[in-house]
Amino acid sequence: MAMHGTKLRIGVPRNCGFKELVYWDRKPQTNETNFNGFCIDVFKAAIEALPFDVPYEFIPFGGTYNDLIYQVYLQNYDAAVGDITPTANRSLLSLED
Repeated sequence: MAMHGTKLRIGVPRNCGFKELVYWDRKPQTNETNFNGFCIDVFKAAIEALPFDVPYEFIPFGGTYNDLIYQVYLQNYDAAVGDITPTANRSLLSLED
């Protein structure tokens, strides 16, 4: 989890079947990444509903969903947002350290 004064690093998958759920693209002219979709909107609404500020940054992730969850497990990301389904093999990762 991010420490005080640092941003939460939120991994966002690219391989979504429906762009309406989650989508990101990078503008080649500016190298700026845009994050869109229902999952992004829900995450932002949840953060805004908190009674305190939670700084975060979305990080584009181009690998598989399993790899993204594994990166959260390795603490390379603080969380993931997207159309991610809990599956049996993902439940094998223990988030207790």
